[in-house]
Amino acid sequence: MVRHRPLIAWALLAACGEPVDTDPLDSLVTDDSDTGAGVDSDTDAGVETADTAHTDDTDAPIDTDPPPPVGTRSVVPLTGAQFHPAVQTTATAEAVVLYDLPSGALSITVDVAGTEPPNTFVSLEQGYWGEVSSKPAVELYRVPDEARWTLPEAYVLSGDFREAYDAGRMFLKVSTVEEPDGLLRGQLAPPGMIFQVRPLTADQVPGSPEVAGSGEAFVTLDTVERLVTVSVRTEGIQASTAYLVRGAITDDPVGNDRIGITYYPPGENGLLRGSGQLVGRFWDAALDGSLYVVVFTGDHTEQKGRGALRGTLAAP
Repeated sequence: MVRHRPLIAWALLAACGEPVDTDPLDSLVTDDSDTGAGVDSDTDAGVETADTAHTDDTDAPIDTDPPPPVGTRSVVPLTGAQFHPAVQTTATAEAVVLYDLPSGALSITVDVAGTEPPNTFVSLEQGYWGEVSSKPAVELYRVPDEARWTLPEAYVLSGDFREAYDAGRMFLKVSTVEEPDGLLRGQLAPPGMIFQVRPLTADQVPGSPEVAGSGEAFVTLDTVERLVTVSVRTEGIQASTAYLVRGAITDDPVGNDRIGITYYPPGENGLLRGSGQLVGRFWDAALDGSLYVVVFTGDHTEQKGRGALRGTLAAP
């Protein structure tokens, strides 16, 4: 089933003193002749018309198999590494998620190990991959005498929660009395949604600048709608801006081959985020692993625009 969501335009706030040109929108909606790459221009090829349809084949057998199920089942691991900053813990958790696309019915069972069940809480919250929640949470119920939590029976997603789930902006969080802000976390997603965590390091930048810091890029790729969201977090340095760049990681981010990633909301948790639709050459680059993230710290001398940190995205 194809999920329809409104197109999200790339957000870009021009940072003062950025080392590269800040006009990323040309790389999204362009007159580039390559945007039709891979599309067969012979529009009649493989299309059955009224003149060619097999209307005289009345004895052909009818396929009576039932349609495939529209519900989905997924197993989601919850980890401390999905928080910012990452939480070090020996506790573990795993969720089994059943989601019915037409109705929005959602069933979740979470098993937790390594915590005291009476002092443990599990909630369903809204938030981008790698970011904190900004919406009210739905508390899961603990199964008596077990380290297992479930949603209320016949729970149905609606409104903002349904929209957030379909966009990959919902997660499960395990918290305790000792760790009220969260101990474990796992992002939820509809079919076709892929999550990645990619390391950002100075040794991936041409020339390997001396940078006392590192970072991570949290990538959400919707392969159905061809939408991407990148959240960048850094440690040891303060990032000022970042770009998603098409090409080899050794290439410089120039021209229409880069898309801006900016603060959202300004300054919150030191995170940078950009989201939008990949079209033409950018979608081709996503499929063959030729997209990378470059991070700048605001230092005008950063190797003439090469950045402080880089990390390549994995092909889906």
